[in-house]
Amino acid sequence: MLENEGEENLYALADRHEKEAGAESSHYAGLHKPSEDIYSKIAKTGKSSQGTVSPYKIACLILSLLCAVLLVAAIVLCAKTIYQENKINQMKETCNPCRDLMPTNEHPFRCPDGWVRLNQSSYCFFFSKFQLNRNESNNNCTERGGTLAMIKSDQVQNFLTENVEKSKYWIDLQNIGYSYEWSDGTFEDDYRYFGPPSDGDIGDCFVLDNYWYSMRNWRPHDCNRVNFFICQIQL
Repeated sequence: MLENEGEENLYALADRHEKEAGAESSHYAGLHKPSEDIYSKIAKTGKSSQGTVSPYKIACLILSLLCAVLLVAAIVLCAKTIYQENKINQMKETCNPCRDLMPTNEHPFRCPDGWVRLNQSSYCFFFSKFQLNRNESNNNCTERGGTLAMIKSDQVQNFLTENVEKSKYWIDLQNIGYSYEWSDGTFEDDYRYFGPPSDGDIGDCFVLDNYWYSMRNWRPHDCNRVNFFICQIQL
């Protein structure tokens, strides 16, 4: 009876030992698995980080491309400018009659022979050396490609007054009904330059009278009288 109880105790101890050993082995196995999961996660994170591109790198790439485009554009513009300058120089050297048409600080076209330019403007004026009546003077200016002088600024008024001889010159202004009109259909309502009739010679046409020592030298005149005249063209 005692022997049977001893044997049962031994079997129980052995069985308990096996269970404890199994629990211990399962405990270590559990410890081993988390470490593998941690390393696998680290490896996956490293791979995913290698696949993404930093926004700073993208910005640097875009700026580099823009700089390259600007550099190419600057080179093209410089080359074009040099080409045009060389072409103009060649034209100047090989085409002497064309030199007057080369771009300068002045107006690119000259006034016709016998005409005078108003400073650096596009207006040219012809001061006749012979006398005609008003209608004949107007026709003569038309044949030259212009009109009788239309004085619509202080600059033109001063220029003509300074360049005419001491005489009377037909200008474009006429008295039409109760208004003063230029041939282009515009009306003159600035009376600063209007003077008295020329020697009592009242008419519907006007002369610029340089005998009259005043800037008020637009004087009514008989259209059938003969006088010098001033033509005007615009280049």
